[in-house]
Amino acid sequence: MEDYGEHAGSGVPDISQAWNDAGLDAPVVEEKFGGGEPDRTILTLPLDSNKPPIRRSVVSADLSERHQQILSVMEFDKAYSSDDVSELVGLKISRTRQLLKELVDSGKIESSGSTRGKRYIKPHNN
Repeated sequence: MEDYGEHAGSGVPDISQAWNDAGLDAPVVEEKFGGGEPDRTILTLPLDSNKPPIRRSVVSADLSERHQQILSVMEFDKAYSSDDVSELVGLKISRTRQLLKELVDSGKIESSGSTRGKRYIKPHNN
């Protein structure tokens, strides 16, 4: 069974930071409790069409805290599966794979293999 509410609300700071980085107005966080309905958090993301969107990629931007976290747990020249890295940093596998791809694209780590056999290596030259 998939656990969708595992860390409910844990992504709000990341979303808020991304909104701030894009130069948009701060998201509005609204928490509702009780009243016969399940507790819920509502995140309203205001858009301002007068501001041009800011697009960043990991190649041109500084590495995020999550990227740094992955790099810090990886030993040089040791091969890791995405599952290994996911367990070490405590992220869901889908998010870990996305971050690993970004690190490969930026040249910070290397990958070899494909699908289930894919491995990631932090070479000494980075």
